[in-house]
Amino acid sequence: MCGNGVLVLGALLLSGCGLLLDTSPRPDQYDAAPRDTGVVDARAFDIGPRDTAPSDGGAPDAVTPEDGAVPGDAGLDASMSCPAGAAGGALIAHYTFDADGPTEVLDSVGGHHGTVAEGRHCESGRCDTALCFDGTDPDVNHAVIPNFDDVSLREGAVEFFARVNRVGSFGLVSRDALGTTQPGHLTIMTSTDGHVVARLQVMGAAGPADSKWLCSEATVAAGRPFHVGLSWGGAGGLRLFLNHSGRLMESGFVVIDNGGAGNALCGPAGQADGVDGNSEPWYLGVYSGFRSSGMSNGLLAPLDGAIDEVRIYGTAMDFSGP
Repeated sequence: MCGNGVLVLGALLLSGCGLLLDTSPRPDQYDAAPRDTGVVDARAFDIGPRDTAPSDGGAPDAVTPEDGAVPGDAGLDASMSCPAGAAGGALIAHYTFDADGPTEVLDSVGGHHGTVAEGRHCESGRCDTALCFDGTDPDVNHAVIPNFDDVSLREGAVEFFARVNRVGSFGLVSRDALGTTQPGHLTIMTSTDGHVVARLQVMGAAGPADSKWLCSEATVAAGRPFHVGLSWGGAGGLRLFLNHSGRLMESGFVVIDNGGAGNALCGPAGQADGVDGNSEPWYLGVYSGFRSSGMSNGLLAPLDGAIDEVRIYGTAMDFSGP
């Protein structure tokens, strides 16, 4: 759930972090040398600016489509192209949300199906149907996909489109739980001021769980669709991309709110660990770090916005622009 990479301000968070200082040795497979399988190029679509550096030397500019088009009601901008297929055969799960039943989240590639509350599918224009959430009751406003028992993710990646209706701290993709000894817990969410942040739980040298945080340098804007890619393992280690840009805040912190305000300490890319020690489900649209393993309660930070075209890979991916 959370390690010592977060300075927690709320009493609930303080109690949660204390449970995560695990002392058991990490699994044997976690000590194995990483496979050198290279990095697959995932540049299959054009969704806007590559360079998100500040234009005036001040705070990072908000990431918006190049043509300034206004997104439709469900969030995917008409200037964006949908992903056009994975390179190298690395795709192991793909959730388009286009052919789902009312409570289904169907994997069109590997049969790793999930569920969602009825009424959460919505028309989203360019990529057809998305999942739309209203930022209320997290026990209802989320999708869940069971753990992939047939796939090891020592290296891999996840990408998706999303939109927030208002700038705030929202869960996007989360494989996390409270008080566990597992390495590889993973969360992608937004900060209170719109940075995209990713957290990987790793095992410290002496055993306790630790958190490695990556924070996008740029921010997202309310009503504007954006693309997120997170890759782990492989030659580049842990890497976060926002709209094809891998520019990060490599120091300082951003504020997240996952049941109480806390500071995520931002660091550089390159952490070598993967998520293969993680047996938690994939949650979409919430933060799952305060749920007990095996339970569905304790979900927090429900998304007020949309998520679409979720793809999960079994190989590290390069989501950067040219």
